[in-house]
Amino acid sequence: SCCCNGPDAIRLSKERNFDIILTDYHMPGLNGAEVTATIRKLFVDSFIIGYSGKMMKNKFLAAGADVFIQKPFNFPELVSLIRRRTNDIDR
Repeated sequence: SCCCNGPDAIRLSKERNFDIILTDYHMPGLNGAEVTATIRKLFVDSFIIGYSGKMMKNKFLAAGADVFIQKPFNFPELVSLIRRRTNDIDR
């Protein structure tokens, strides 16, 4: 699923329970850290990955993201983050 703005992301997350959420910092309505903080309160077990072209790691982690990845990133990096999370859960 994909959303074009922060409020839609929060609305959709309330309608569906997502295991993994990727959110950019810069988007209309609410930034990614604000979206992360709201979704984290609703779904404590979701794996939230924040990303941005600028260093926003501290903002995302303070908001409750599990990890931050800086753009540009490639698909194998993203898959590696997700695999590490799944391995942690399986233990």
